[in-house]
Amino acid sequence: MLFLAKEIEKGLADFGRGHDVDLKVKLPERPEFSKWKSSAAGVAAGTIMNPIKGGQLLAQLNWRYATKQFDPARKIPPEDWAVLENALILSPSSYGLQPWKFIVITDKKMREKFFPATWSQRQVLDCSHFIVFAVNAKMTEEHIDRHVARTVELRNGTVEALKRYRDIMVEML
Repeated sequence: MLFLAKEIEKGLADFGRGHDVDLKVKLPERPEFSKWKSSAAGVAAGTIMNPIKGGQLLAQLNWRYATKQFDPARKIPPEDWAVLENALILSPSSYGLQPWKFIVITDKKMREKFFPATWSQRQVLDCSHFIVFAVNAKMTEEHIDRHVARTVELRNGTVEALKRYRDIMVEML
């Protein structure tokens, strides 16, 4: 995995930003946050959600599989991709820092350049959206401060109210 990550990182340096995502495409709106209380889309803060049964969860997890072959003529429709992309963005992480970037590559010529670094897996060439997961393994106080500032902005709070939370994250560096 480390070899692949280094090869992809080296390849991305050759492409400037490293992806061909149209940054002007508007993603679905995120729900508004009340002060220090977040709510899931369509679910009011404090609402008890209906959990699924264990068997239903396991059935869904057992259904998943690795796709061995893609039809290069089929593309993920934009409305479906917007949902998948939003799911990536909302992926949870420790402290909510989300120390990763998702680089979406839809350009076939760019995917051809990555092909050798993926042990020549045909799926890289045939898929409609190739996603590179890039993890920031060296978090700094600056990253934490940006996260705290963004949290304050979204939730209409204060940096002072999050000082203890910030300090705990900094201790973990």
